[in-house]
Order: sequence, then C-alpha cells, then structure tokens
Amino acid sequence: MKPKILFLMQLPPPVHGASVVNQNIKNSSKIDSVFYCCFINISLADSLETLGKGSIIKLVKFIVLFFRVFYTLVTNKFDAVYITLSPHGGAFYKDSILLLLAKLFCSKRVIHLHGKGIKSEANSSKFKAKIYNIVFKNCNVIHLAQSLLCDIDFLLEVNKTYILPNGIPCISYKKINHQKQLPNLLYISNLVPAKGGLDFIKACKLLLDNGYEFEANLAGAHSSSEFLNKCKHYIDDNSLNEVVNLLGPIYGEEKENLLASADMFVLPTYFRNECFPLSILEAMSYGLPVISTEEGAIPDIINNFHNGLIIKRNSPVSLYSAISHLLDNGNIMEELARNARQDFLDRYTVEKFETNFIDIMLDIISQSGIQDYSNLN
Repeated sequence: MKPKILFLMQLPPPVHGASVVNQNIKNSSKIDSVFYCCFINISLADSLETLGKGSIIKLVKFIVLFFRVFYTLVTNKFDAVYITLSPHGGAFYKDSILLLLAKLFCSKRVIHLHGKGIKSEANSSKFKAKIYNIVFKNCNVIHLAQSLLCDIDFLLEVNKTYILPNGIPCISYKKINHQKQLPNLLYISNLVPAKGGLDFIKACKLLLDNGYEFEANLAGAHSSSEFLNKCKHYIDDNSLNEVVNLLGPIYGEEKENLLASADMFVLPTYFRNECFPLSILEAMSYGLPVISTEEGAIPDIINNFHNGLIIKRNSPVSLYSAISHLLDNGNIMEELARNARQDFLDRYTVEKFETNFIDIMLDIISQSGIQDYSNLN
C-alpha cells in the first residue's frame, strides 16, 4: 500500500511563493503515484490585502478548519502529517495549533518552512522561544537552503533536517524582439514596499538622467492602494511615463511573453520573510540575468557575476550601478544569461523538486538518516 499523508498547506488564492509550490505538490501526478494524499487548505486569507490581518470572519473560518482537521485525523490513519508552517505572526499560532492537534494522532510530522525570522522572534522573548521548541519538538524539518538552517539552530529537539530547493516547470521559449529595440528591464513580484518596486523605479530615474534608453515593466498584484499610488506619483512627477510601465498582476501567456521579451530581471527585495523567490527561478528559466539582494537564500541561487549580480538592500543607487554595468557590457550580460538558464536546468526544475520531495518523504516515513537533496540531479 502507498504511504498515506495528510497535507496541511496554504493554497492559492492569494498567490505567493509558498502557495504556488504547494499547488504544484497537489497537482503532481508523480507525487500522487507514490503517496495516498489528502489535502486541506489551511489559508484563511483570500487576497493579499487580507494576508496577515485578523478578523471575525477568519476566526470563524479557523474554527471550521480546526474541526475539519480533527475529523480527518480521527477517521483516517496517516503515515505522516505534512504542514507548511508560517514562521511567525498570527499565522504561526494558527498553524501551530493544527500541528499540535496532528501530534495527538500521528507520530511522524513534517514541517516545511518557506519563510524565515524564527530566531529573531525567539530572541525577542523567552516565551516565544519556548513555544517554538514545543511546536518543533520531535518533528522533521524541510528548509529551502543550507544558509537558512541558522534560523532554527537553537531548536533543541528537532528530529531531522532536510534541504529542498524550490522547483518550477521547465519551459521551451523563444526570445521576443522588442518593438522599440530598447533594453527591456523586468520586475515581477507582489507590489509591496519591501519587495523593492519603488527602488527599481528610482533606479530607472537615475538611468534616464544619465542618458540610458530602455523600457521597464513592473508586474504584480498590490496589497496597498496607498503604495501603488505612491509609485504612480513618483512616475508622474519624474516624467517616467514613457519608460516605466505598471502592469498589475499578469498570468499565463501574458506573463510568458513578458519574460521572453526581457533582457534582465530585477528584484531588489528587502522583505523580511524573503527566502527563495520563485520569480527568480522563473527569470532564470527564461535565460535572464538576475539582479537581486542578499536577502534569505538568494545568494544560494544567484552567484555574483556568474548568473547575476547581488546589490545592497534598499539602495536605488546600487541597483542603478548594476543595471548600467550590464547595459554597458553586453557580452557580460549574455554570459550571465546563459549561466542562469543552465543553473536552472541543473537544479531548479519541478521534476527535480518532485523527485527530491518524494525521496525526503519516504526517508522520513522510514526514519532513516539525514539527507541533503540540494545538489541532486
């Protein structure tokens, strides 16, 4: 018989890195062929605007969710319970209650982390540190990169730790020629302040002031009308309307065309929960050099001057310098682009993710040794 796993995970909407990876797991025929899977969506938010905000409606949803999970655990015998645990905030306590409930019924629990900030939360309060140790006790932990394990190294009774980089579908594509034949700069992420969208717009102002010709596209849903208006006002006030486009959320063929027509990808993030941005993997899959920061596991993905450039956080000037360097050195930009595509094929396809995910889950169920799957082919 196939091992039976209960998956407690956030599924879209809203669309963010963890929910997209979770949806890929749910849709995977390869994973389904190995395990008997039962999925429960534990997200209480239905949009970016409500993400991280409490409400009476969410409380009612959680009560319903709690009893659904309880009934599922009572009426089934699972070999393992898998949960994508939010690392902090109200969502952490919500997810922790579900995990503690699962501990009453299943001896093998798997926490898959898609965020960071646990150690800083624990350092701020002895009470929080104790809660984290209780929640993680006798659980197996999957994290996204070796560099992120320092965030949980204070936990005393974690069973085993695994490394599993994210993966996305591999596509065949053809580069699209630009109508204006200008260098095309691309940002794709949720338009929130800490993702660096405004820093990108300010860097575009510096490029324009220094005589560079280009076009820049920013695509992604916004969580705040106030911040969206701030970006629009900066564009209007600095006469950037002809070169900077705010596109809003894009999906499907429109997104594919945007990636295929770009020359470089920019994500100047300083988001405190940033770990392993799928947007960077998407850019690499299209052979785009990536300019980003040292946030989270990004330096594990982007090797400076190999497949992209690493810049200072919250620094439009640093971003301007990186973009202008690539615009001035087309041969370097082409080399970084080739390396980005090859690195994606070697490490970050969804097929590699599925294979490594299955190996990890089987290893946990059989309780064998610690493995690092970050470099498997």
